[in-house]
Amino acid sequence: MNRFSRLFLAGGQNAVPLSGWFLGGWSAGTTLAVFWFENLALTVFIAARIAAHWQATRTRGHQGGFLRTFLFTSLAFTLAHG
Repeated sequence: MNRFSRLFLAGGQNAVPLSGWFLGGWSAGTTLAVFWFENLALTVFIAARIAAHWQATRTRGHQGGFLRTFLFTSLAFTLAHG
């Protein structure tokens, strides 16, 4: 993945809340709620990708420990921010 695609991906993930804040007149609470729900959804989708990768490759180092650690850490931070 090159620099441009990473920048595009980061911009795309933030496009909805930023456009709502700057163009739609959203309140701070609405904007933060959208960011929070996006973070929660991305956590679930990334966990699904990790599980699918493990199913496809059966990589020994990812036998569930990585997935459990990722989910615990990501969900803990997401819920604490919520």
